Order: sequence, then structure tokens, then C-alpha cells
Amino acid sequence: MKFLFDNRDSTDPALNLALEEYAVRNIDISHDYVLLYVNSPAVVVGRHQNIYEETDILSARRYAVQLMRRISGGGTVYHDPGNINFSFVTRHEKFKFNNYRYFNEPVISALKAIGINAELNGRNNIVVGDYKISGNAQFTSKDRMVSHGTLLFDANLDRLNTILKPGSKEIESRAVKSVPSNVINIRDILKGQWNIAEFKKYLLKHIFDSEKNIPVHKFADEQWEEIYRLAENKYRQWDWIFGESPAFFFRNEISEGDITLTIELEVKKGRITQVKLNGSLMNSIYQKKLSDRLLQCRFDPEEIRTKLGEMSTDPLPLDAWRKLLFA
Repeated sequence: MKFLFDNRDSTDPALNLALEEYAVRNIDISHDYVLLYVNSPAVVVGRHQNIYEETDILSARRYAVQLMRRISGGGTVYHDPGNINFSFVTRHEKFKFNNYRYFNEPVISALKAIGINAELNGRNNIVVGDYKISGNAQFTSKDRMVSHGTLLFDANLDRLNTILKPGSKEIESRAVKSVPSNVINIRDILKGQWNIAEFKKYLLKHIFDSEKNIPVHKFADEQWEEIYRLAENKYRQWDWIFGESPAFFFRNEISEGDITLTIELEVKKGRITQVKLNGSLMNSIYQKKLSDRLLQCRFDPEEIRTKLGEMSTDPLPLDAWRKLLFA
């Protein structure tokens, strides 16, 4: 039997990620489950990705877009109130693993039924022509698994393109890289005929073959306590979101007036472990002082700004340093 998860209409990205993980590790696997939800603005990187390489952190903070990491692999996706997220939690069976066609069939058939020529491409994305409308990923836990994805319905694509910046030229790492794609909103294909609430209701009807009497799974209060605890202790934590990024090397150069400065960093678990500075007007005493200040500092715009603010930042002003590190 198939059930719809009741997520209490949460739009909290951390809580919905925690609910998914709790379910895939604990739920009764004699049934299948569906989670259909909308998040407040967030960017969610894959388990094995480097968040610094995939996102423009300064832009995300400027626009109050939360940065998140999920337990499944794959690439980085954008969430906001115009984006629908779907998850299928089920028993882990060999034929289901990496079988994105199996899980996405009800979504694709729902789109085709309203005239959208959606297809699954070789990267497990749902596309319409040359445009991506959905990214997908999977996670397995012993005898359970989750296959989940996004649907761009009426998302802020300008914001998406501003914050998602795959392939940073300043960073070298072995992290999983996102593949840039042209994107389009489903609502634009439908020429504005539907709103997101109508589309979500239609999608549910298609997945469950029914508009009424959809079976709902409600978590017990003690289960919600565990979900809230997981959201707080894992999904909201810097060590998970940033610190789980694979080790990387960072190199950048900046010119400010008559000064040219090159910085090279090694970053492990989100913290700076090596610093090398070269440039005009950069004496060895200043280099050592600056290196000592940055070592073991989080590779984070605000923390670095605080560290540099505690000392004279000659020969560069603070804003130039931030541009150097987070251009």
C-alpha cells in the first residue's frame, strides 16, 4: 500500500531533509511512501559535493537563501516556493537502485497527460527538449531507499542562476561536480494556466490514482521529536553543511591600485589548513601574521572578515580581502 507522508506543511528545508532521512532509516518497509512538499528558498548540494565550488555563498546570504546538504549524491538543486519536491521511500530492491525511470514514471506521465513532452535524459534529469525541469538523486540504507527530485514549476530562475555557480576556476578538488543545464519553469510551458497549488493537487492525484481518500501516514509525537532533533543536530550545523565538503585547494589573484596579491589555501573539513601569500608590498612578517590568523579558520566570509578585522589588513582593505577569497 502507498501512503502520503504528513510533514505538517513544513517549508523548512532542514526539517524536510531530516524527515526524509528519519523515514529511510526507520519507516515500516511493508509499504511505499510519498513526500510532496515545497521549501522556503534554499540551495541543496549533494552529499559528495564541495559547497564552495557549487554556490555563490555571498549571493545566497544576500538573498536569504539557506544552504543545505542532503544525504544522497548527485548535483546541486535550487528550492523556493515555486519549486515542488517529491520523494519516494520504499523497500530497497536491486532492480530499483539507479532505476530513475521506475520512480519518475508517474511524474513524467502526469506531465505528458497535460501536453508537456517530458523525458528522462542520461543524467537522470527530467527535461523538456533542451531544458531541465527536474534533478534526481537516490540514497539507500540497508533495506530501505529514497529516490527524490525537484520540479521547477514557477521558481525564481534569475535567483537560481545567480547562486548556482558550478565549476569555480579558483578551486581544485575531487568533489562531485554539477553539470550546468538550461532550465525552464513548467508554468511557462503551460503558459500560466495553472498555479502551484493546482499542479501539486494534480500531481498527487496522478501518483495515487485518486483525488480523494489518499492514505496519509502521520508520524507519532515521539517520532517528530527525533526528526526535529536530527534537523537541529545535523542539517542546521555548519560542520555538516560546509565541513563535509571534500578537501580542496583554492587560488586567486587580485589587483588593487599598485598592489597585486596572490593567495593559495588548502581547506579540509571547511577549515583553512595551509596559507601561502605572494605579492608586492607583502613582507615576511606580515605574511606570517596573516597566515597565523587564518589557519584553522572556517572558510567562511563572515568568520574571515572577523579574523582580519582583528588586525591591520594593510596592504589591502577588508572588502578587497573578501573579494579575493569569495569573488
